[in-house]
Amino acid sequence: MMTNNSTLEHPGIISKIENDTIFVDIHVASACSSCHAQGYCSAFGKNDKIIEVSYIDFPEFQKGDSVNVIVKESLGMQALLLGYILPVIVLLITLFTVYGITQHEGLSAIVTLIAVALYYISLFFFRNRIKKHFTFRLKKI
Repeated sequence: MMTNNSTLEHPGIISKIENDTIFVDIHVASACSSCHAQGYCSAFGKNDKIIEVSYIDFPEFQKGDSVNVIVKESLGMQALLLGYILPVIVLLITLFTVYGITQHEGLSAIVTLIAVALYYISLFFFRNRIKKHFTFRLKKI
């Protein structure tokens, strides 16, 4: 659900609170529920998301509370950039560069896969820094 001040809101329920983290379960409604191929699709059944929010920022919330998780729309675009667009750019640049230098398709494919894997590995190692940038707010429903 999108609000008029360029934020995205989605309802959820606080499933647990551990240390300084609130875990909010979000059920994402999907158009897949009526699809005849849902049993074969890898996306089916992946409709539940868990969002982590700092408990320090929202100490008034308790387990079981219904909340709206709020995030800036621009952060959604940044996540799209990090997760999908940049890897495709890395893939294309690496593929064409290596093939242009070596003229060997197999080597180009292997180096390209390694480059994309290294990209995702670097995201994994910087996940805590990235997580600090992607902050969520909570609002009681």
